[in-house]
Formats: sequence, C-alpha cells, structure tokens
Amino acid sequence: MLTVASPAAATTQEELVRLLKAQAAELKALRGEVEALKRARSVPVQAPATAKGGRPAPAHADDKSLAERFVEKGRKPRTFRVPGTDIDARIYGFAKADFISRVNGQTSGAEDLFATNAIVVKGGALRGTDARNRVHARESRLGFEFGRPTSYGDFKAVIEADFFGAGGNQILSNSDTYRLRHAYGEIGPVLAGQFWSTVMDPNAIPNTLDFQGSAGYTFIRQAQFRYTHKFEGGHSLAFAVENPESRVLNIGATTAVSARDNNIPDFVLRGRTEQAWGTLQAALLVRNISGGTGRGFETAVGGSVHGRINVPFLGPKDNIVFQGIYGRGIGRYIQDVAGGSADAVINPATGRVELLTSYGGYIGFQHFWLDNLRSTILFSATNVETRAFQPNASYRGAYYSAANLIWSPVPEVDLGMEVQWGQRINRDGNRGEALRVQSSAKYTF
Repeated sequence: MLTVASPAAATTQEELVRLLKAQAAELKALRGEVEALKRARSVPVQAPATAKGGRPAPAHADDKSLAERFVEKGRKPRTFRVPGTDIDARIYGFAKADFISRVNGQTSGAEDLFATNAIVVKGGALRGTDARNRVHARESRLGFEFGRPTSYGDFKAVIEADFFGAGGNQILSNSDTYRLRHAYGEIGPVLAGQFWSTVMDPNAIPNTLDFQGSAGYTFIRQAQFRYTHKFEGGHSLAFAVENPESRVLNIGATTAVSARDNNIPDFVLRGRTEQAWGTLQAALLVRNISGGTGRGFETAVGGSVHGRINVPFLGPKDNIVFQGIYGRGIGRYIQDVAGGSADAVINPATGRVELLTSYGGYIGFQHFWLDNLRSTILFSATNVETRAFQPNASYRGAYYSAANLIWSPVPEVDLGMEVQWGQRINRDGNRGEALRVQSSAKYTF
C-alpha cells in the first residue's frame, strides 16, 4: 500500500527527503506491475491462421512454433536436445508398402523378397508355392540415434529395427515381428555392438526396391568390436573382431547346420578411401571353421573390393557401384550362398571338415533423368563349390538382375516400379528361373 505523509509531519528536512524518495520507489514498482498486467491481458489466444483450402498459412520468419520455444535444436540437422542433458537425439525411419507380382517361375517359401536360392529348379527336388500377388509393409523401419561431442571424439548410440522378423499372419492382423537391425555405440575411433560387418560397404549397395537385393553381394549384420584410424586425405584403416558363427553342411542330412565350436572370432582388416570422385575399399577376412568334435578345423581366408564411383559426365548425380568377394570358407558373408549353401562340408568318407570356395559380385548403374526421377540397373552373380558327394540338387550358384524407375514428388516420398529376374543353378546343372514385378511407396521421416 502506498505510504502517505504530509510535509507538516516531517520534523526535519532530511526526513522529508527520505519520505519522498520512498514514495517515488513505491510508485515505480506499482507502475511496473500495472504494465505487466496490461501486457498479459492484451495477448489473445488465437487459432492458427489458415490459407485457402483450410491448410495452415505459412509462418512468418519472426513467428516461433511451440517446438522452437520449448525444444532446443541439436548440433546436427534433424536433431533435438534431450531435456536436461547435452545429448542430441534423432528419430528416423520410413513406412514402406510393397506390391509384388510373380509373373513367371516359383519360389520355395520366399514371397516378400526375391531370394534366388529359393527359386524352384525344373526337374529338381524343390517344390514351390503357386504364383501369387503379395502386398506387405514389413520393410518399414524405425530408428533412434543419440550423440554428442566428447574429448575422445564424437559419441553416438544407435538402435534400429524393422518388421521383417518371424511370426505374424496374413489371415487377420498381419502383425509382423519388430526385428533388431543395428544396436551399437561409437566413441571416437571405437565401435562396439551390432552393425554392418566391416567387410561390407553400405555406401555401395545398389538402390533397389527389392528388400533382398543382389545375389552375390557381401551382406551381414553382426556384433563386433571395431577400431578405425583415420588418416589425412580421406583415407582410413579399420580392424574388427566379429561374431564367428559358421555354417557346415553335414551330408548325412540335407541342410546346413551351425557349428558349435566357434571359439575363435572372425577377424577383418579393411582399408578405405573417400574422395570427391567416390569411395573405394578393400577388406581381408580371416576365419576359423570347425566341423565339431573329432572333425577338425580349417582356417578360412577371403577378400573383397567395394566401390562407388561418381560419373558426372553422364549426369550430375549419376554413379556406378560394384563389389567382388572371393575366398574359401566365407559363404556366410555372401548373401545368396549364406541361405543356399554353407562355408564347409563334412566329407562322409573321412569325417573331416572341408572348406568350400565361393565368390560373388555385382555391378549397378544409377542414372538421374531429373532431380526427382531416377533409375537403377543391376546385374549380380554368385557361385559356390560343390563336391561329388553332395546331392545333385545342391545349390551351386545364381544370377540376379533388376531395373527400376523411382519418382520422388517430394524429397520424403519415393514411388517406384521394378522388374526383377533371377536364376538358380544346381550342382547337376539344372536351372530354375523367376520373373517378378514390384511396385513400392516409401515415406521417409
């Protein structure tokens, strides 16, 4: 309450001056409170402005959204700061719908992807399902990434999964299982967890609509410990210790079985360069393959080369991707061989484990007709050694090719169509072919 004092009440001039100063201070404080109340009452609650058609009108540059007021932006694009920490977070992924039509040929079990090792071979023992159309969204993906800079280098942790796991049914709910893809941490030069094998180069994977992709390319995700040393000029050298699971074919049975005596991990040494013209890497793989108790073990060695080369003389964003891999006892690292054959066999005459030589590769070309219209053409082949004591219907190799056209009306949306052809070859030379057409709609966030 404002203090009131008359000059007559003041006994001295000093006391009068003191009282006047106190009144002035109280008046100033009251004036500030009144102005604050006026400002609070003068800001009405307004609905978002709308343009024609009921859509929100574009915001002015000086307008701030709720996210900008209450969520702090991260250091990198599309990230935000986790409240109460200095860690940046990103949520990413996509929703993808695939419409697949088998035009010719049959596959045994594989419907949602094109596995050439599952093609039914004429005259062979494999029996497939009837040709059919299939619509699914199992490739849809969801991932979370967290990170921040540290004195040891950038810290990053990633969890990513899709819906290509086992389970689910098409009768009622199509409830496909959420399946782990990546789960790893990285700080500076050290990576630990499940990620693409160090032998692989994800940057050189052809852009296909088919989830399976090339028959002969190096493809595996697994747990590992990796150290990468970066040199000047875009060069790096990496060494990794990775999960040693192997596949050994027991001729007494007709399918590959997992060996249980993998007590030595797989070792990978990789050299890589990243330049304005593209990327190139070479890797050396060393493994120990055991056939089980009393069946011995063998040292498996393989090598691979991956590359992505920009070809601006054909188009500003055009590129060529390629890969080749060769070795003994490395079948698990080649996509089609891993599902159709094995790393080694048990010789029924000697009871000892014997490594199988396998190789594979692909070459693909991506051309941009327009900034938002592109095509990829691809050819791939793979082969695995077979022994005389193996059944005639044993998988020996495959060919795979694909061509597509993908339109992106906006950067977050891909609408495409792809033609896929594949051929499986058995040990006895019998072959089976399949032709598919796939249409896809992908919405990335």
